[in-house]
Amino acid sequence: MNNAATLEKQRRYNELIKKYEISIKTFQKTEVEVLAECRAHPETAACKLFNLAEGELDAASCHLVINGISVAVLGMKSEEALNDARKALSKAIIYVENVVTNMVNTLFSDYEEALKELSEISAEKKLYFIRKTGLTIDLTKLAYGETSRWKWAFIDIEGRFAAIAKNLLDLRKAQSNESKNPDYIPVSQHTKLVKQLLDKAATNYIERYELSTQNADDIMTAVNFISVLERIKILLNDNES
Repeated sequence: MNNAATLEKQRRYNELIKKYEISIKTFQKTEVEVLAECRAHPETAACKLFNLAEGELDAASCHLVINGISVAVLGMKSEEALNDARKALSKAIIYVENVVTNMVNTLFSDYEEALKELSEISAEKKLYFIRKTGLTIDLTKLAYGETSRWKWAFIDIEGRFAAIAKNLLDLRKAQSNESKNPDYIPVSQHTKLVKQLLDKAATNYIERYELSTQNADDIMTAVNFISVLERIKILLNDNES
């Protein structure tokens, strides 16, 4: 390929990614301002952090689009865009961890008060966030590819995701069978997703142990997820196998 053609492709690439770069930079500016507000007023930080987590997912999506444009126009992946997407995804999870903890094997009473600080976040919005996070993880893994060096690292990201999904669930509402309650459907769907995510996390850690690490910590982590899943099933009188 001649130099002129290469330069034209680069110009086209730069033009196509411009609006996504602007979106990312706009969010990053907002993020700095919101974090300053959280430090100044920690008593109102929970909902702000949750909203920042959503913003990070949007930023991750922009980075993934930039990578897609690189593949389509330049014929190669953008490692920078992929790594930025992974980092934004991780930050989204961290923001929620800072509210409801990052511990999966913890009692509801340990994070019930934290959930109350998210009372302005509806059950529908929590469900949407969980679905959006799961989709962003899947798309990021797909963009990296099956042979990526980050393949096994994503198991930890998915494990942390399962933990916050579980800790965002109001188990008192999940125990309710009042179908007329406006939160019944989103909470039921949230509960179903949590059980799926906990089961998947356990399976992933076992797979990593068998195929990669042979590290006993992976087995212990898998057992932890299974234990929490079984405890939730008992709490909800769930006899599903």
